[in-house]
Amino acid sequence: MIITEFVPGKSRTAFYQALSDGGYPFTIISEHLRGHNTIFIASRFPLTKGDLVAPSLMKAMTPNALHVRLPSVGIEILGVRLPLPVKKEHHFLWWEWVLASASSVRELPLVIIGDFNVDSRNRRFPKWKWSDPVQKLSELGFSLATPSTGFSFFPRADKKKTCLDHAFISKDFRLLRAEYVTEISGLRVAGTDGAVSDHAVLLVDADLFEVGDRRNP
Repeated sequence: MIITEFVPGKSRTAFYQALSDGGYPFTIISEHLRGHNTIFIASRFPLTKGDLVAPSLMKAMTPNALHVRLPSVGIEILGVRLPLPVKKEHHFLWWEWVLASASSVRELPLVIIGDFNVDSRNRRFPKWKWSDPVQKLSELGFSLATPSTGFSFFPRADKKKTCLDHAFISKDFRLLRAEYVTEISGLRVAGTDGAVSDHAVLLVDADLFEVGDRRNP
């Protein structure tokens, strides 16, 4: 479970306990800087913090990335959020860091997931913001695991719904399902009045290939 825009604090104690009671006792949070969001990851399996750290191009960039390993499962996760506003050159360099990170662990099962703050269906975006890095990730053996339907971001004002939350899975995985979920067990997550968030849950279900059965990039 990956949560972007997470703000830690004493009020989260009950939340942590609920996660543990629900089968997610292992948690790690990115570096917390006052006034900035963090990345929070919870798991059913033990977690260790990885080595990948976002560049300090702007103060908000470093706490909005978290690399973890799940040693007992043999996979790695890079949770990210591109903070806004961001200068063009910083946005470009952030993508360069994502690509370099993907390349550095390309021989390991890796999922890159989070809020990229780019609407993947907006064809007016310059290529360097989306299509070019997606192509480069594909060349590294990563597949885009973004749902083909639905929306991930529902502005509270009367604005256009968009798809900002995405995932990329390495060639070690077989994608089974990717879906934007707006309601869970009667809880309105996003998309309606009274929802708890303006972001839907990005649900990615994937299996690890057996050794020797990986996809070719």
